[in-house]
Amino acid sequence: MWLKLGNVWVALLTFLLEAGKIVAAMQAIWLLTANFNCILIAGFIAIVGHGYSPFSNFRPCRSSTVYTGFCFAVNIWAGVWLLAIWVIAFAITRRQYLAILLQLFSLPLVLFVYKGSEASFVGVLLFAYGVWHHRRAFGDILQKREVAWPKHALIATLATLGKRWL
Repeated sequence: MWLKLGNVWVALLTFLLEAGKIVAAMQAIWLLTANFNCILIAGFIAIVGHGYSPFSNFRPCRSSTVYTGFCFAVNIWAGVWLLAIWVIAFAITRRQYLAILLQLFSLPLVLFVYKGSEASFVGVLLFAYGVWHHRRAFGDILQKREVAWPKHALIATLATLGKRWL
């Protein structure tokens, strides 16, 4: 949402906070148990807790950053790949939920490559949860109702980012 409004820094901060709380939950379990399976379960619970937070009266919160945070906590390169998949898919299609769907499809494979079958199994569970959680948005994709970001808005956002970096 913040990126659509052209505020790149708030969007980046939101990404860091949302992904960071999943990483923090998984790292806290790592400090307590040092058991990889417990870490995976904690990450799954943290993602579901983010999706239906009591702070938002249990209304769904749609965000793909939590899946990226999960991958960063499991393996840094898995997180980099999952983030790259979303960025490339969004850059090509300019459709946010299509990029999330591609990210969810690749989640079990990325986890399998970097951490094996246990992480991949949790990746399949996260894929199923993510598809169910975003079902209305994915229905819009199937019915061709998802609107691409206007090029002028995307270019204005990138131009704002470029001006701030230069």
